Amino acid sequence: MATITKSFKGSTGKNIIVNLEIDNAKVTGYAIINGMSYNVSGTAVIQNRKCLKIEAAPAPYMPIADSLYNEIDAVCKVQYAANMTPKEILETSAWLAEQKYNQAMRDSYGNVAIIEARNEWNRLSAELAKLA
Repeated sequence: MATITKSFKGSTGKNIIVNLEIDNAKVTGYAIINGMSYNVSGTAVIQNRKCLKIEAAPAPYMPIADSLYNEIDAVCKVQYAANMTPKEILETSAWLAEQKYNQAMRDSYGNVAIIEARNEWNRLSAELAKLA
């Protein structure tokens, strides 16, 4: 479990203190906004703005700085990956390689980029087939 405690001014100028606990990639905790305490039940991206989900507050979402959201996201990713099996990690890598290949084909990158992406996808797919 990881804990993040930050103090900052919100987009409306209010003083905000957040104390977040991240356990198994789930974000919980509380936010103190101008002296009032509210429960935090997760994160969200609303209209391209990174937010915390706030329970029983005047607004259900509180915009936060990209740096705080990225810090929370990095901890969640590490915790999520730590709980994955080697097969799941390989499946994810193969899927990402496939997406990279498809992107190269869509964007009409040079033949070298397409071939490299295809070779990586084929290599990971073959490794995955060995595990199955």
